[in-house]
This record gives sequence, structure tokens and C-alpha cells, in this order.
Amino acid sequence: MKKCYCFFTAQYLPSIGGVENYTYNLAKELVNLGQSVIIVTSHEKDLPFYEVQDKIKIYRLPTKKLINDRLPILIPTLKTKKMLTRLVGEKIDQIIIQTRIYPLSLLGASFSFRNKIPGLVIDHSSGYLSFGNSFYDIFARIYEKVFTKVIKSYISDFYGVSGRASGWLKKFDIVAKGELYNAISPLNIEEEIKKSKIDFRKEYNIPDGGKIICYVGRLVSGKGGLKTVKAFNLLNQNNEFDNSKTYLFIAGDGDEFQEIKRIKSKNVILLGKIPHPDVLKLMMESDVFVFPSTYPEGLPTTLLESGYLGCTPVVTDAGGMKEVICQDSLGIVLEDAKIETIKEGLIKALKKKDYSNLTDDSLKNRILENYTWKIIANKILDIKGDQL
Repeated sequence: MKKCYCFFTAQYLPSIGGVENYTYNLAKELVNLGQSVIIVTSHEKDLPFYEVQDKIKIYRLPTKKLINDRLPILIPTLKTKKMLTRLVGEKIDQIIIQTRIYPLSLLGASFSFRNKIPGLVIDHSSGYLSFGNSFYDIFARIYEKVFTKVIKSYISDFYGVSGRASGWLKKFDIVAKGELYNAISPLNIEEEIKKSKIDFRKEYNIPDGGKIICYVGRLVSGKGGLKTVKAFNLLNQNNEFDNSKTYLFIAGDGDEFQEIKRIKSKNVILLGKIPHPDVLKLMMESDVFVFPSTYPEGLPTTLLESGYLGCTPVVTDAGGMKEVICQDSLGIVLEDAKIETIKEGLIKALKKKDYSNLTDDSLKNRILENYTWKIIANKILDIKGDQL
């Protein structure tokens, strides 16, 4: 039976981020399964307030963005009222709220309650909201607690994008109904890779037998990019390896970029922010994926993509990463994010004789069996209205 699913999400494409990509991919898969999908999000400059993309209806409500554009606040204009009135007439069957910390999340929860439409919240964090500023973060913690309490008064059903995210909800006296994992689309990955025109090994003169380690992510405190470079610099001082044949590629940008540029050794290649097809191509050509994050992750898409493409992961126990790398044979989960620990993890990964992209598909198979958008979309379809 065809249903109409309505997502409330603070930001959406072309805005770039994990939640935005999660929303798009899940919405697209629901459409592929014959469902109807609506996205309610913040208005972006030069974009229409309403349009249909990929058979998905998009309502962009007037908002004002605060704190480096990270906190969209709904503006109660006549335009807003008209759009919400139109939304009521859409005959929505279920509401899906992305995260519980934004004013648009609260709008979705109250809209669900007032219109007696079943709703759920998907939480994407495993730690308190942070704006990277200690002053802001004091108020952010209070804000998050109060906001969550208000949303709980409207919505009772919460899910996490990982077991870690579900566990974090207990901090707010919420028992999650289960997990709606972050995921990948194998077909989309294969199609995206074909769009990439670069051969990284050829472009950067990687010698025969050379090993590539890749880091993909924002270069900001907590994500581990700077620590990765420092660990690699130590690795290059290790006589166990041919230093001329071990390379670290950094794909991403952020506050730490200039510091990384200043301290990097000659075999560290800074790519900056590159298109997603090139990111996937880099992962496909790499031997090791490193992501020593201490950030309150949900479940990083890059871990799933790199695992599917055959990289040996060297990651921290952040977010749901240990849920994916649930045994030693699948990769390396670091005890902490200290530079020396990261270095030892890289050594262990580089010493591995049989790389998963050549002979061992166990991690790839685990991802295909548990973390695809088709699996997650079908879980959404299985959630009955009286369960929401």
C-alpha cells in the first residue's frame, strides 16, 4: 500500500552534510519502492520555496540561520503560514523528523501531534550538540536538554542511526525503538566512481607496490585529521617501512588545513575538498582508511563507503564505528585517539598481508547485509502507524 512520508529536516541538499545525505538517500529509496515523499526544510538563497526533484516534493520554509549558518530559525511569515496550510492538505501518513535539536524538528513534532499523524525522530548524534566554541557550548547543552524535553511531549518514538546513537538517547530518558542505520547504495557508488576521471596512483606518481592511506572528512578539531598527519609523520620515521612507498592522502577542508600544510611530510598529499566521485575513486585506490574521530558521530558514511570499496579501516570507537567493525578480522578499532595509538594502528594495517580489496570481502559483505538504503527503507515500511 502506497504511503506518503514527510521528512522534517533543518537543512537539505544542496547543503552538504551527513544528515542531508541521509535524508536524500532514504527518501530516494522510498520513492524507488513506490512510496510518496515530501521534504520540509529551510529555504536556501536562490532556490524556490517549493519544487519537485527526483519525484520528491520539497517545501523550503522561510528561515534565518544563526551560529555560522548551523542553526536555522523558522520565520513566522504569511508565506510560512500558506506553505504549512498547503502541507496539511498533502494527506501525509507518517512524519520522520531528522534529529531532535532544531526548531524545524519541533515544528515537525508539533505538526505530527496537531494533525494526528504518526511520527518518529531519527537521532544522528552520540554526544551533546557542539558549535566548536566553549561559550556557545554551555548554552547549547541547556538548549538541547530543554528542546528534547519539549519534543518528547509531542513524539514518543525515537530511533538512532547506530546503537551508540540509540544509547545516547538514554541521557534524555528516552528508550530508542531501535536503529535506522546510516547506509549506502552500492549501485550509486559504482555509478559515481565512473564519473571520476582521475587515477590517483598515476596522477601522484605512486610507485609499484606503494601503499595509500586516506583520510576523508572535515579538517576540524575532533575529527582527527591533524592527528592523522602527525601520526603519519611518526610512521615515516619507522625503519620497518619503505618511506618512499607509503603515502597519506587528505581529502577535506577546514580550520586545521593550514596547520596540516605547515607540518606535513613530503608523502602527505593535501587534496582539499574534492567531488564525491573522486572521493570514492580515492577510497577504491587506497589500502587503508583512517578516521580517528572523537566527535559525537552517528555512523560515518565514509566508513561504510571505504569498507565497501575494500579499504582496511583504522578508526576510533566513536559513533557506530565499532558496530560495523565488530570483530578484529574486519578492521582496527583504536583504543584512543592519541597520536602514538594512531601510528601503531596504521602500522598494524600496513603489515596486513591480505588486503580486503584483493582477497577478503568479509567487511564488504557485512555492509551489504546490514547497511544499504534498501534495507533501511524496508524497515521504515515495516513500522506500522500504531507503533509510531
